[in-house]
Amino acid sequence: MFVYIKKGYKRSKQYLKNLSITQTKRWADPKKREEQRQKVLDWYKRNPPRKGKDNPKFGKYGKNCSNFKGGRIMMANGSIYVYQKRNPKKKAPTYKAEHFLVAEKELGRKIKKEERMFHINRNNADNRPENLYLFKNQAEALKTFYNGVKNLKSNII
Repeated sequence: MFVYIKKGYKRSKQYLKNLSITQTKRWADPKKREEQRQKVLDWYKRNPPRKGKDNPKFGKYGKNCSNFKGGRIMMANGSIYVYQKRNPKKKAPTYKAEHFLVAEKELGRKIKKEERMFHINRNNADNRPENLYLFKNQAEALKTFYNGVKNLKSNII
């Protein structure tokens, strides 16, 4: 029986088996393994990895970074997160959910940790103020969902 590896090449299963055995034998030889290891170490000596300030991307955050794509990302659940400038308390810049930013702007205050946000039309990417409902706590949100969400109107605007 023959196995086709690439177009135009026919190899028998026995040939492939012998090939894999010779490959393992080659690496089983301690001298060859050490020789290969030394080649890799020599390459790293000639081409050391750039670390810290030698790295061209060092200290580049946000718009200065080459991977920056506008500062808005969509998470798996459909929520949109917006880039926030570096926070002095945290080491790296952060992303914050856009619906929280919209609600904070409309209310004129920060959202508390215990407060919960709900999208009335259940589209997490739709962050208009008239589509957001703010619950005081998790218990109030669960009670509303248990009784059924009907005719819920925004309490933010």
